[in-house]
Amino acid sequence: IALHKTLGPDDSHKSTAATDYQEPVSSHVGIYVDDTHARGETKEEALYYADRLDSGLASHGFGSNAIKRLLSWAHDPSTYLGYLYSHDSLSVIFEPAEGLLSSKGLSRRQCFKIAMAFYDPLGLGVEYAVALRAMVREACSSSVGWDDLVESSLAAKL
Repeated sequence: IALHKTLGPDDSHKSTAATDYQEPVSSHVGIYVDDTHARGETKEEALYYADRLDSGLASHGFGSNAIKRLLSWAHDPSTYLGYLYSHDSLSVIFEPAEGLLSSKGLSRRQCFKIAMAFYDPLGLGVEYAVALRAMVREACSSSVGWDDLVESSLAAKL
């Protein structure tokens, strides 16, 4: 609320740091100061208002937090409970280790590793999880040791 009073259009509450502003910053500031890093239709507009707010706050002893601003605009790959998903299509992506799939033969250990790479706590791909586990069970019954190669037909299915 004090931020609105300091940087708002009401002349009786403006500080000397806020008198240079032609338009009120308060229309782009929520109750929480952190909200200003996400305000604006474009990145340039958000940066403009964030810089103006930083300037106003700096005159009252609050330094800029440019690192937090940068991190709030950074785009990390989106994950949720082990799933990678695309923002455009909202589809689940399963990416097992490429080195395993390109080898000529698969051992029981590698089959198990591929099956366990499919992490499905929500049950979105239960059919795939069941099929992978059935193939691992077949691999375990057809080979003696963890490093023994499984049948080529089973390796091709995986």
